[in-house]
Amino acid sequence: MKKLPAYVKVIAVLGLLSGLFGLIIAFKVPGTIAFAPLLLGLIFGLIAFLISTKKKVKCFGSLIAMAISVLGIVITLLLQTKEAEVAVDKNQEQIIEQTNDDITTGDELDDALDELDDLE
Repeated sequence: MKKLPAYVKVIAVLGLLSGLFGLIIAFKVPGTIAFAPLLLGLIFGLIAFLISTKKKVKCFGSLIAMAISVLGIVITLLLQTKEAEVAVDKNQEQIIEQTNDDITTGDELDDALDELDDLE
């Protein structure tokens, strides 16, 4: 059986490290900033997989790197939708509070109507 070339191992390890880094960022930092290392890990894993397939050797590191990267992308997308729902809820609460403030300070309308009645 053929031996896996060292450069394929290096590419697979880079993909694995990038995927793990992106996975950690996906949990710690809100937003989509984790996509960059996750996509980089997915690309490195795919490159290592394609090279190992062409050389007809097995490279489990590339498969693990791709799996971690895909898992991180899914987690990032799920957490992003939860953050979007929270943001929508906060915006709705602000609009409701502003509307309540406008209603309670609606004395201006009453004053304007009183002035119109006085003019007639």
